[in-house]
Amino acid sequence: MRALLRDGQDQTRIALEVEEAVYDPESNQLFLYTSSETCYVVSKVVKANADSFIEELAAKGYCDLTQFESVQDE
Repeated sequence: MRALLRDGQDQTRIALEVEEAVYDPESNQLFLYTSSETCYVVSKVVKANADSFIEELAAKGYCDLTQFESVQDE
């Protein structure tokens, strides 16, 4: 899957291919791992801005908006 992130310090946008995503409910953080074993920690999801960025990337052919059904495993 692809992800579009924004750096918390300088607001730089980072687009990456995610190999694995792991959510830690205790810390309320999402860990995104790339094929080069780099780990990005997501502490906040900004839905309002993310949707427009993702739609813009999709329109340019840079990402796939295929959606998958999911459920929370308890």
